[in-house]
Amino acid sequence: MAASAGHNAIIKFENDPIGSPGTYVDIANMTAEIPFPTLVSNTGDISAHKDTVDTYVMSTLQRREDITFEIAYDQSELTHGQLQAVKLLNPPETRRFRFVGPLGVEPTTDVVEIEAFVSSFNKTAPLDEGKYMATITLRPTGPFIVDGTALT
Repeated sequence: MAASAGHNAIIKFENDPIGSPGTYVDIANMTAEIPFPTLVSNTGDISAHKDTVDTYVMSTLQRREDITFEIAYDQSELTHGQLQAVKLLNPPETRRFRFVGPLGVEPTTDVVEIEAFVSSFNKTAPLDEGKYMATITLRPTGPFIVDGTALT
């Protein structure tokens, strides 16, 4: 059973997009805050040189930031091995990830779905007492879905 960090928020991923597309599994043993993708738009100043008031335009929605989260790594946990295996693929492949908020009702309420590369999978073993941890970084790419609405 997957741990629910962030007051029942979870991150899921589509491990086998060819064999079972659309089937998502919870990433187990989340340990810290669930970082939802940051959705931003660039702005541009289009004020004429002689204008006394600034005028701006805004671009379409973009994702610029990587997404990093921690798990208490468990070698026997299937999702942990699957995430590490995705990172080791050569050439790299993307997977779909679904971020479900504490009030989330999939796939239409409090849900952000992205396609991403696993750009980093870093395990850390404590020297003294503590947990075997892994920090995972995702690099979003391509279209995404917010509360059931596809945004491109």
